[in-house]
Amino acid sequence: TAFAPTFPVLNDRLLKAIAGPDGELTQTMRVSRSVQPQGVARRLGTGTDPVVLHHRVFFVGDDRVSLANTYFPEPLAAGTEIEQPRDAGLTAFETLEASGLPADDLQWDLAARTATAAECREMRWPTALPVFVQICTAYTGGDRPIGCWVVVLPGDRVLFTERCHRKARPNIHAVM
Repeated sequence: TAFAPTFPVLNDRLLKAIAGPDGELTQTMRVSRSVQPQGVARRLGTGTDPVVLHHRVFFVGDDRVSLANTYFPEPLAAGTEIEQPRDAGLTAFETLEASGLPADDLQWDLAARTATAAECREMRWPTALPVFVQICTAYTGGDRPIGCWVVVLPGDRVLFTERCHRKARPNIHAVM
């Protein structure tokens, strides 16, 4: 299934910058119940409990430009539109907010590393490609984690420049 992305602001802006003014951005999405990676389990405080996983691959034309996994604790996602593998018109975080669980705080962790063998296979990237990884954990009520997303972008396509004002969003640019 391909549709226009509804995704958190930073990733949306990065992907649009990578796509360029004339690039059409699409995605495929798979929803499943899964055991999350150890780092995500630590952020969510879920241990080995299952989570609802949104696995997305973003495309510009036929090029795979980003891999994104979003994890939600199963008790929060059960019985909501988050379990549906389609664009329900709301982002998963908007669905949680409509259920009384707004994402009050976001913690961003940014890293550079080499793409894993599995990422290179799935994304059809060259072996040992440098990648930029953003991990964001959303909290409600100050310290209750409600979701975590892990986005992997090819490092050869991303250059950040940032100018921030206290109350403004940073200006983020990506260079192909």
